[in-house]
Amino acid sequence: MIMNGYFIIRLGADSEHEIRKIDSITSYNGEVFSISVNCKQVPKGVSEGDIAIIWLGTNNNKGGKTPWVQGIRAFGRIMDISGEDGYSSTKQIDIIINIVLPATVTKMDIVTSQSNLYADIAAMPVLGVNNYSSQVVQRIEPNKPGQSLYALLLALEAIAPGLFSKIEYNYPELCSGINTNVNDNNSKKEYKNNIQKESTLINFENDFDPDEDRDLEIETPFDPSKIDIIVKPMTIGSLEDRLDNNELDLTPDFQRQANLWDVRRKSRLIESILLRIPLPSFYFSEDLDGSYSVVDGLQRLCTIFHFKNVHLLNSATGADLSPLELKGLQYLSELEGKTYLELDRKFQRRVAELEITSNIIRANTPFAVKFNVFARLNQGGLPLNAQEIRNAIFPGEWRTHIRNLSDSDLFLKVTENKVQKIRQQDMELALRFIALWQLKPPYSRPANQTLDEFLNMVVEKEFSKWDAQKWHFASNAFYSSLNAVYSIRGRHAFRKSIRNQARGPINRGLFEAEMIVFGSLERHELEFAVNNRDLIEDFLSTALIIDTDFIRALSFGTGSSESSNIRIRTLNKIFREALNA
Repeated sequence: MIMNGYFIIRLGADSEHEIRKIDSITSYNGEVFSISVNCKQVPKGVSEGDIAIIWLGTNNNKGGKTPWVQGIRAFGRIMDISGEDGYSSTKQIDIIINIVLPATVTKMDIVTSQSNLYADIAAMPVLGVNNYSSQVVQRIEPNKPGQSLYALLLALEAIAPGLFSKIEYNYPELCSGINTNVNDNNSKKEYKNNIQKESTLINFENDFDPDEDRDLEIETPFDPSKIDIIVKPMTIGSLEDRLDNNELDLTPDFQRQANLWDVRRKSRLIESILLRIPLPSFYFSEDLDGSYSVVDGLQRLCTIFHFKNVHLLNSATGADLSPLELKGLQYLSELEGKTYLELDRKFQRRVAELEITSNIIRANTPFAVKFNVFARLNQGGLPLNAQEIRNAIFPGEWRTHIRNLSDSDLFLKVTENKVQKIRQQDMELALRFIALWQLKPPYSRPANQTLDEFLNMVVEKEFSKWDAQKWHFASNAFYSSLNAVYSIRGRHAFRKSIRNQARGPINRGLFEAEMIVFGSLERHELEFAVNNRDLIEDFLSTALIIDTDFIRALSFGTGSSESSNIRIRTLNKIFREALNA
């Protein structure tokens, strides 16, 4: 069996056209295309079929700012190499690009957000600590220390979720090749399970339209004097005391699941602590009682508590973990297999007295300001999305009611459980309907208002006035609308497809419109719609082809009030046309 080679190819000034083409792609669903790279000093052994990791480099010789972010942006396969023989001769390398990451991953992204993995990548070309070579093509040698493809893919998957499924499909040999970094079959199995687990937990369901215009850019101005954030050092001992007294929440509504890391990844973090390597900052949100919720750093905190006080962690999170035994250590191999209680006292002190930098968002920060602050701080490897931030900063029973709606059997049935719960996208869909429903007919959102401004306004200003009866009415409307949509659209509910067509993914905008329009029909109108569902779908299919405003409202700027109003207006028109046909 011929083994593939692995290379980092750094595009520079001579490849600006190729760089701009790659950088214009912002999702994993881009087309396959080819690029050509002209360069000298190509290492021996580069051949057809080898895998290339594409690095966007600089277009100048002074290290100045570039129009694009420099870093890892794509994966490709080398298809041809032409040119004269000789190391100093110019060669043309033709590469088929199969995978483009949604955004560039920089060296600093990996160092700051995946610091526990960086030791395994630190000797790689371009990414490494002591990399001074200016060669365009540089070989990765996975069997050498510090050049682990395993660690690189794990870091990239955490930062740009969804990569591993693309790697498995396009480069299956890479998945088997990286297992050469793992010493035994159990570790290989643990590795693959870990990658797949994280990919499932982090990634959106493929049968759910991406939310293209939700980048959490700060558009609404606010008074900077109202920002109240303090930075202070804290010890793990003080956080452990808070956890023991229910003053530190490791499982707030807005956070992802605790304890996602595998044993090897946890062990590497503990090893870093024992080596006295500083950890990245932690972020906490303070409530009115002075208790903290973890905003950023959950997995790191859970790892530390798992090692130091597993019983307390189990009690706080409802987990059932055994004491953490260190595995896969790189430098402190003499500690392999040991638990916290089995360490020498000097090592125990390094954990117990660990001092971290904490950023505390104070409770008196206004909600609207806090939302903006969260978005500005939220630039790490696995950022919170808008709904997770909303759950963090707007307290109240509304979260329980919305969660009950999105957890309901009927919602799961109509959406076929295609909307992931991990990132709370199911909650946001339910919230989007309830927020529109409470407007009353014609369900028009205020002009010049982003989706997040609208949802935040409803949560803060309206839900605070609701009592149990109001929530009862809202819940009934939600379930009635689900039944109405399903009776009319069936398995194509919320999708831009009809009858025998291949089903498209669930579209958030169409979810809103169908729930509002079909859910507000009178009994006789609903009976007509059910009996004439094919006619309605024919009108819908036509609108999806020729109505440019409707098409745009479902595809671009979908969160704007204008798009929302167009979708509801158009679907109402479709129903009236069918009724009068």
